[in-house]
Amino acid sequence: ANITFRNVLMHHSSKGIYIKFNAKAARGGIIRNVTYHNITIDKPSSWPIWIGPQQAGIKEDGQPYNPCSGDPCSLCWPTLPSASCPGIAATIDGLTLRDIIVRKPQTSPGVIIGNASLGIRNLVFDNVVFIDPPDDGAFGTDYFHCEGVESGLARGGSWPVPPCFSNET
Repeated sequence: ANITFRNVLMHHSSKGIYIKFNAKAARGGIIRNVTYHNITIDKPSSWPIWIGPQQAGIKEDGQPYNPCSGDPCSLCWPTLPSASCPGIAATIDGLTLRDIIVRKPQTSPGVIIGNASLGIRNLVFDNVVFIDPPDDGAFGTDYFHCEGVESGLARGGSWPVPPCFSNET
């Protein structure tokens, strides 16, 4: 609680801001009062912003590795219709992204997945700006996959605005 990540340049990273829970977090995981401030992400190859379940391929004991067998979110999601990415019943409350610039992302701008019964609360994008995002990415001109958000707010010139947020830009 009360943590700030500040003044970071991510050059050609995979994911950019990656806030995640694994499946075990449903036993009481909490992310509360965290701020990302003055972050620049240049040409990320995967999701520039990911908030929600861990996207990972898991190797089960005695089984071959299958990247589509995720814990809890498949690496094949959303590309394969059979792949899943369920929200985790864990708490995200008071998460602020402020003065974030993402240049030329290679995928849709982001994924925000909360749990249907325990939605993400007090999620704020304040001047979160994408420069030249693809409008033919996984989520088209919605730009974000967004579900399980109880209260999300975009302000300060943020663009694009996640479809499940209130827009005060």
